[in-house]
Amino acid sequence: MKIFYVPLILTALLFFNSCLSISNKSFVRSPDYDPDKTVKIVAINTNDVILGRLEHHLLEKGITVVSDNYLRGAVPTGMGITMQSSDTTYTIPQFHPVTLELFQEKPTDYILRYEYDSGLSTNKRSFSYFNARLINTQTGVFDASFTFTQGSLGWNKLDVDMVLSMFARALAGD
Repeated sequence: MKIFYVPLILTALLFFNSCLSISNKSFVRSPDYDPDKTVKIVAINTNDVILGRLEHHLLEKGITVVSDNYLRGAVPTGMGITMQSSDTTYTIPQFHPVTLELFQEKPTDYILRYEYDSGLSTNKRSFSYFNARLINTQTGVFDASFTFTQGSLGWNKLDVDMVLSMFARALAGD
């Protein structure tokens, strides 16, 4: 009878281990980092749903955020490329990148560069990883770095706002 329990216990442990999402974070900053300096977040992706939330969390922790002075987007050109195979003809729409300067660029102490992946989260409510680096605009040196990872599946996942708040608290020195 004891032989029956050993595989059952091992199976249960493997099942629960695969259902729990374990997160890992790391924050490193140089001795020169100053949380009272200004930060500018420059987003390249026009469909980035995280940018506004990240700015909000930084402002909430008292970090001065300088807005990017450009509005970026992609506009359809009106003419697409026509593709033709033996039995089908279809048109692929073409887009042209557009930038509009909203105001004159303001100096800033840091540029925040980040990347993330939502893994299997189709609604972008959680990250499988989030990496952010704070670059000193005078020296080009990374003054702070934050990494966060967690499994794509399972319970106990930290949502996007919890991770961004964790990052903002680390930058503010909380």
